Amino acid sequence: MRERSTPTRTVNEQIRAVVKVDPGDRIPFFCECGQATCHRSVWLSLDEFATRRANGGTILAHEPGRRRRPPPKVTVP
Repeated sequence: MRERSTPTRTVNEQIRAVVKVDPGDRIPFFCECGQATCHRSVWLSLDEFATRRANGGTILAHEPGRRRRPPPKVTVP
């Protein structure tokens, strides 16, 4: 069965297509739970993202055991 396309799923696919990161680096994707009030991030590597999609899964911040990962520290010279 084909996954239903949602705006956040489309944005996540666009992020995956254009981002350039080192293998294993995690980047924030949007939660695809479909709740209009949910603005949570899910930090995944591109490999983790691809595995999730290959299994037909969505990206959900509300999964049991998933902890919110803090954003990386940015140093401004």
